[in-house]
Amino acid sequence: MLNYIYPDVCVCCEAPTPPESPLCETCTKKLSYIDHENTCSSCHGLNDTATRLCSNCLKTPPKWSHSTSAFAFEGLARELILRFKYSRHLYLLDFLCKEMNSSYKAKQLPEFDIITYVPMHPLKKLSRGWNQSELLAKEFASLYPNSECLALLKRRHLGKAQASKAKRDRLKSVKDLFSPKNRDKIKDRSILLIDDILTTGATLNACCKALQQEKPKEISVLTIARG
Repeated sequence: MLNYIYPDVCVCCEAPTPPESPLCETCTKKLSYIDHENTCSSCHGLNDTATRLCSNCLKTPPKWSHSTSAFAFEGLARELILRFKYSRHLYLLDFLCKEMNSSYKAKQLPEFDIITYVPMHPLKKLSRGWNQSELLAKEFASLYPNSECLALLKRRHLGKAQASKAKRDRLKSVKDLFSPKNRDKIKDRSILLIDDILTTGATLNACCKALQQEKPKEISVLTIARG
């Protein structure tokens, strides 16, 4: 069964792999894990101040209460995420979620009542065939058998891809892009919002703003990587 989930050899160098891993030990060491001691405690970007928060978060605090990411979006971690995101290499899903869970536990994020994810417009999902954030959220929920994974957000219009945009353009393009759904599930509940990459935070802030219309207890953010 494991051979069905994971290839027999490392997906990067074809060396033998340990059980339940798509990477050999050498390639695993090449992953850029987030150093939580030396990064902003709110967004995990480079901390350029003498406090626990970076200058950006001090100036404009994010709309989430807590967040964590497993990797920096660079090198081998970036390659694996892009394989999963755009080429649907689903054998990476279990591995990525376990790394996210390790980061979640290490950062000691609050317990959550419900897991949700950044939605994709139905037309884009139809074109690509999947929403990587939804896949991550559902797989992550499987690690917590008593948890509930539910779509709490909907995308109002298609919009354009964020990846190549500058921060100012990202902020403009996501304004009022999301609205809450399943509203009765949000109020007074602790929500874990999952996405693949935290870059400027524009998309995740827009999602949090939409959720906050229904007065959740708090919102935590979990991503594979910090860009």
